[in-house]
Amino acid sequence: MAKEVWPELTASGCADGTISFIVKGHYKVSSMNHGRPVYKKQEKAKGMDVLIYFWDDRDGLDESGWWFGPAVGGDQVWAFNPSRSSLTPPSKDWNVPNDGDIDPTFSIVVHGSAATKQHGRSDEVSDEANVRQRLEILKAEQKESEKQLKELQASIATKQQRITSLRRKRLPEGDTAFLRPHKKADSSGTKQRRDEEAEQLRLREDKRKQEEEEEEEQERQRQTADQVRLKELELSRKKEEAKRQQDRQRQLNEEAKKRKEEVAVLATIEAIGRMTFAQPEDFEAVQELYESVKESLLHLTGRKQASLKSEAKRMLERAYAYTEKARELKAEYEEWQNITRQPPTSQPLH
Repeated sequence: MAKEVWPELTASGCADGTISFIVKGHYKVSSMNHGRPVYKKQEKAKGMDVLIYFWDDRDGLDESGWWFGPAVGGDQVWAFNPSRSSLTPPSKDWNVPNDGDIDPTFSIVVHGSAATKQHGRSDEVSDEANVRQRLEILKAEQKESEKQLKELQASIATKQQRITSLRRKRLPEGDTAFLRPHKKADSSGTKQRRDEEAEQLRLREDKRKQEEEEEEEQERQRQTADQVRLKELELSRKKEEAKRQQDRQRQLNEEAKKRKEEVAVLATIEAIGRMTFAQPEDFEAVQELYESVKESLLHLTGRKQASLKSEAKRMLERAYAYTEKARELKAEYEEWQNITRQPPTSQPLH
């Protein structure tokens, strides 16, 4: 795939004088973040870089959208737009400052490439670029989801190994080797002290077992929580994937409808143009052509349907009047020809 050429931007307006001085200016793409371009102002403001970047929903939906700031993901920001569907910074509806109301005077203008304007295909190239950009974003989001799934699975495997290791360290049930009496009989004081030590050992062992059981229970709970989170993440990924597929299909349908509308408009204009040069001998054929276009294509011309229908009616009336006048003149000419060809009648002599 060819390297994507992102358009340049110009930010203008802004009711806040301080922020206006910072954000107004010309921007070009400098890098990528979260699958979308990072725009950098061509000149610094008060010694700082000025960036426009997109942040996804990894920190919550409230943080997701387009930001103005001196650094990607930084704490200092100047403006915010919550749009998540736009592939480039939105043209309007910016909150300036970021925690304030929408500033209707602030706007961003996208500049198309010179090569696109030269060939007169700006709309078509823009549509194709949007599809390619959307596919790149889908691929980046899919890789991010797969990375999160792998990290979560690795965490679960590590915790399972830890539980297995703890179980292996536990003493076998019924192990009372530490309670064996000495072969040589001791005095009663020594025996009492040994019994107390044995009791303390039993208490410590019971406490250790209880702590291990509690730790294993906590590990099981964490493992269960991780598995639930894994399922939720997978379900969320599938929903997002389905939504992205629906959005892409809807976009493709809209593009197909637009192209069909352009074809219908061109065909209708061609039929109207032929009526302009209609002659009496081919007027009926031109009229039949227009009626065919009107029946099959005129309803597909969208917002231009009314104006095209009105223009076609006007040109049809004009062509009809022209052909009728031409026929009248032809008939008069033929009648004059017949009169001039007749021999003169003899006049009676007086």
